[in-house]
Amino acid sequence: MNMFEKAIKNAIISYFDSIGISYDTSDTSFDKIFEQYMNTLDKWISPQPRKVLISKELLAKINTFTDEQKQKVNYFKGLFESGKNINGHLSRLIYNSNKYDKLLMLWDIRHIHLNTLEAHTNHEMRLNRSDDLLFVRVTNDAVYFIDIEKHNKPHVFSMFTLLEIVQNNWEFLLTKYSNIIKTDFVITDDETLENCFKANLNYFIYKIKGCYYSVEAKIQSLSGTSLDNMLKYDELQKCLNKIYPKPPIYPKNVQCILHHKKDYFCDIAWMEGSNQKTI
Repeated sequence: MNMFEKAIKNAIISYFDSIGISYDTSDTSFDKIFEQYMNTLDKWISPQPRKVLISKELLAKINTFTDEQKQKVNYFKGLFESGKNINGHLSRLIYNSNKYDKLLMLWDIRHIHLNTLEAHTNHEMRLNRSDDLLFVRVTNDAVYFIDIEKHNKPHVFSMFTLLEIVQNNWEFLLTKYSNIIKTDFVITDDETLENCFKANLNYFIYKIKGCYYSVEAKIQSLSGTSLDNMLKYDELQKCLNKIYPKPPIYPKNVQCILHHKKDYFCDIAWMEGSNQKTI
């Protein structure tokens, strides 16, 4: 582990410790810590105003809701539109950097607990769980309310209907393939999809209404981690190899400032002899 990697790793661990995010203490190698940090960035939502769009299927369901249920949906709609912090209502997996949310990793779909009680820590989130889950897709400028289902519904985190609703309302959120003529292996039942998720099997092209789609071709590795995050690690290594001083010059006083964004990962500052370097 070189000085740059060590500075980045220490900054990540310091961040984890500061907000109570758990990580694998049995393996604190740079690549493992980096992978867990990328996984954490994927799971947290940046607080910023976003437009809210609601699927036709959910709008029909909302019409059958009680006034209390309708108020909760409007409450979360208002949180997103005003740019408030929504993270305390997400899965408690946001505080475990070593655990992947498979529905998020493979379909880019999150679930929100429809409880208006605020929570700012992992412990507080124990008190605001809900039987009703709102499934959403979040982009930089919009939130797509897909569906609401009960937490105890069988295979609730692998429901094929979620992709069908996305395709029916916002087909542009999916990648459509026109060069696939036929496939003999099509999965649409929730139980089989859940088993694929758990077994780290890559089933990422789905047949909906006679056409084939993927969710940005998201793939998990055989170990159950994100292929996208593995590629991010390779990108970082290429950058570090390019800027790292060549012997007999060595960096000193290396400092790392994380920005908690995948497209603006960090700033690094260091000394080369009497020269200050930054990137």
